[in-house]
Amino acid sequence: MLQHAAADVGPAQRILGMGLQPFSPPTRELVIDRQRYIAMFDALGEKYWSWFAVTASDQVHIDAYRGELPALLNTANALAPVVAALCGNSPISGGRRAPHSAVAGRDAAMIDLQRYGLPEHLGFEESRTWPLTSMEDWVRSTAELPYLLRPDAAPAGIEKSKATELIPPPGVRHGASFREYLESGLATSEDEQWQEFVSHERYVWHAARPRWQQGTIEFRGVCQQPHTGNSDHMVASAIALGCAESAPQLWELLSSTAVGGWPGLGMWYRAAVINGLAGAGKGPRLPDGTLVLSKSIELLQEGLHARGAGEEVYLEPLWQRIEEQKNPGQVTRELYEDDLREHRAAALLDRVEVVL
Repeated sequence: MLQHAAADVGPAQRILGMGLQPFSPPTRELVIDRQRYIAMFDALGEKYWSWFAVTASDQVHIDAYRGELPALLNTANALAPVVAALCGNSPISGGRRAPHSAVAGRDAAMIDLQRYGLPEHLGFEESRTWPLTSMEDWVRSTAELPYLLRPDAAPAGIEKSKATELIPPPGVRHGASFREYLESGLATSEDEQWQEFVSHERYVWHAARPRWQQGTIEFRGVCQQPHTGNSDHMVASAIALGCAESAPQLWELLSSTAVGGWPGLGMWYRAAVINGLAGAGKGPRLPDGTLVLSKSIELLQEGLHARGAGEEVYLEPLWQRIEEQKNPGQVTRELYEDDLREHRAAALLDRVEVVL
């Protein structure tokens, strides 16, 4: 049942032919004065933290068991360019365009962190771990990312695993990978190493990731969608469930030579983040001329249809987006930029249906 429960600039410029400009979001104060948010702010810096403060994603959990994880993680993350093209919806922050003029702004802001969206891991020794062949691949890949936060000492009488607050890891250089932290010897027991790894991978925000405590895969690659009076707000849930149902067929499509393998997905993802459904954001075509993007929606709908609950109807808004070649972020930007400054808030609010 469905329930709505700076980039690697050189390659990006070569691929997309863009002149990217530095983006400095306005200074913001932390709204929630909790230790872990202060630590997260300190670890990420103003450049990245601001995008967590002004954007939101739709996150959907699907039950999975260990044997399914490599294939499902491959498929769900390979779907990242499809999701970015169709569902990008964070084009403006602080009254200005998103970084690199993207329509999926948080994705663009996080590309150079390599812990958001499509897991490319450019420049790491373990860069070839995607697509995954085993869970060991996933652990190695995750361990190569910078270690941002670790559990603080638990209050008296509370197990360390139940500690909720986090602090930056001590004793290693800023930006050191989790692997480097382990090799430093600061975490001694296997239990301590595991608890710190669990904390580390919690702050990896790829389009899909395993959630150990829940026994699920979390699909988190979709910007929160607009409530416009129809089923637009349900596409995130429908995409996630359809991906779980049609994973083998989707993986066959997205790993085909027409896409260009994982490097091709990376190029498409960057183009989709910046352009939405315009230009290169639409992605490659199959030999018969069909957009891989369109074929992906068909496979998602087939998976939902096979469940017999009629849930495929929630993907219908995506076809109109393809026909108009505009995702929600592109529409929002047009509304925002076509209006006089004093009328912009009203123009945006007119497009939103607020349900109390």
